[in-house]
Amino acid sequence: MFKGLCLWLTGLPSSGKSTLALGLLELLRGEGYRVKVYDGDEVRGTISADLGFSRKDREENQWRVARLVKRDLEEGYVVICALVSPYREIREQIRDFIGAESFCEIFVDAPLEVCKGRDSKGLYARAIAGELSNFTGLSDPYEPPLSPDLHIRTDKYTVEESLTMLKDFVLRKLRALYGGGKKVLMVLGMHRSGTSLLAGLLHLSGIDMGRKLLPPAFDNPKGFFENQAVYKLNEEELLPLLGTKWYDPIPLEREMFAGLPERLRQGALKILEEEYEGREVFGIKDPRLAILFPFWEEVLREFGAEIGVVFIHRNPLEVAYSLHYRDNFPIERGLLLWAKYNLCGELFSRAYPRIFVSYKEVLTEPVRVLKRIFNFFSLGRLSPEAERAVLHFTERRLKHFNFSLEDLKTYLSRFYPDLDFVAEIAESLERLSSERLSIEGMHQQGKEIDGLLARLGEAYRKFRERINEVVHP
Repeated sequence: MFKGLCLWLTGLPSSGKSTLALGLLELLRGEGYRVKVYDGDEVRGTISADLGFSRKDREENQWRVARLVKRDLEEGYVVICALVSPYREIREQIRDFIGAESFCEIFVDAPLEVCKGRDSKGLYARAIAGELSNFTGLSDPYEPPLSPDLHIRTDKYTVEESLTMLKDFVLRKLRALYGGGKKVLMVLGMHRSGTSLLAGLLHLSGIDMGRKLLPPAFDNPKGFFENQAVYKLNEEELLPLLGTKWYDPIPLEREMFAGLPERLRQGALKILEEEYEGREVFGIKDPRLAILFPFWEEVLREFGAEIGVVFIHRNPLEVAYSLHYRDNFPIERGLLLWAKYNLCGELFSRAYPRIFVSYKEVLTEPVRVLKRIFNFFSLGRLSPEAERAVLHFTERRLKHFNFSLEDLKTYLSRFYPDLDFVAEIAESLERLSSERLSIEGMHQQGKEIDGLLARLGEAYRKFRERINEVVHP
């Protein structure tokens, strides 16, 4: 049953709340949703016409709206509230009153000076002149959200860009709440790039990674958080049938997955049923997924799971050195393997919602990264218990190699000038993992993202040429 959704837009006067609320109203109606808007000015002229702007009156104004919202949600409306609502404590109380699952706090953010410049009604000027008292941002405080469900900087984005971000967020949230299906987070990334760390953090945050996981090992003492059955099928059956191994740098093409034996698909479905049946949200991790994505994509869709991708990358020189010391691989092979996994994983997963993160930021700011992931995929809020567990689990000392992007470029220039495309890939992945692009939605293919994907495509061409030289000198 559809129970509705409340979008509580909070921010300074003239930050853009009403503009976004009215724009979103039309967009959601175009998607077939029943939508209501409670705008601050209209509320003040109707149900709260008797109230002033003291703290007590402001709180009462918000509670009057909240009671109406709760009624509307029961009737199946998406309700958009565009209110300054300056006090953090009251917003949290209203979240609890409405129900955390149905309440989204949207921080419509612009600096005070920008808001003053937008002041079409002259309210800031009147407040500065002493004609208005208790004016938020000047004579009365505004307490910004500490962890909003969505943060939109309207001074940095156009109205159209802000609306796209807001609409994408809301539709993901609605699908997550009422889509009626399962959701899987596929962790993609090269070996030795932090896939185990990320999967472990997701596991500690409540994402089920499967019933039977690979045990820890000397090279991964914290654990792999990798499903045993998935690993075994990938390593012992799927890769041999495709005529390759995990350490073969020759890339796989999507066409190679056509005509695989039916028993493989049935075996994979059985694994999903045994390991994840009954889970509304679950995770699947094996570095081989980056190159075997086309197979698991079809199986997961048949299983009825909505696919989301968390793509983690690490400096290729760190990965190559790690493989050299663990497996005695030449540095060049490690760099080529890194390129293969990242290029194939990125190319194969373009059709799905995805978020890019770096190993460095996962290691140094795990809670912030997880909040980004949970927010992007509308998975709710990270519990305080999960935050503590995540911080306890993450140990920076486990990272043994540290190289910068400049170190990589210098190294390639000196020893492997033909592998200059590796630096191109690394730079593009860094840009794709920027928080702004993640918030906007990687699946939206904006102009900047198109440029980065074209850059990766050119790197892929160079990669194929170099592989041919290595394999067929």
